Amino acid sequence: MIRDKNLLQRRGDPSSQACSDAKNAAYARMTELNSAIQGYTHPSLTQVRDFQAAIFEANSHHDETHYDKIKSTYSSAITALESAGIQGQPVRDKTVPMMEAVNKAADACGP
Repeated sequence: MIRDKNLLQRRGDPSSQACSDAKNAAYARMTELNSAIQGYTHPSLTQVRDFQAAIFEANSHHDETHYDKIKSTYSSAITALESAGIQGQPVRDKTVPMMEAVNKAADACGP
């Protein structure tokens, strides 16, 4: 499980309250996603884990290449979760807000 509060510092001001709030919100969404995948055994879990790993990796690099990887792995995860049908819906319901939180954190935080 990924438990890093410093999700994606890229565009804005990393010392701002908006950045801090966005990172805390992203951390909360990651916690929710981690809870949703507990006990989830469909093969789409691999793509969800890849999405989480891309977020964690981007936290250390803060650049467009890593942000693009997050977007790519998110797309793969959503496609895989949709193929899982009703079984994947609870995880998908937490994956979408996770990506929204990543985008907000990316906008609020600086390079």
